[in-house]
Amino acid sequence: RLAKNMGMFLNLIVFLLWYGIPIMEFSGDRILSPDVVLTKTESQEAAISAFEACLFPLSYVGMGLKISKWGMVNPRASTGALLILWSAQQTIGKLMDGVDALCM
Repeated sequence: RLAKNMGMFLNLIVFLLWYGIPIMEFSGDRILSPDVVLTKTESQEAAISAFEACLFPLSYVGMGLKISKWGMVNPRASTGALLILWSAQQTIGKLMDGVDALCM
């Protein structure tokens, strides 16, 4: 119970401290070659497409992903600190499960 409460507290702190600050953001100008000149709309569409391709399975998680995008200037091409934190927690959890399986 204490671990769950501490996890919720950590999520709240991360949300409040980094609200609206994009931690990972895709830019259409950086995705394509430097010789290609895009309009602002084309650049945004390229960034959205690359972001969705990068986070394809996570894009259907639901409410958690929507919460992590609150306050973003360009929410379809950037993500906040909560998604990074949750991804790190899941990765560490899976690694620890693998270590436990190897040690048994």
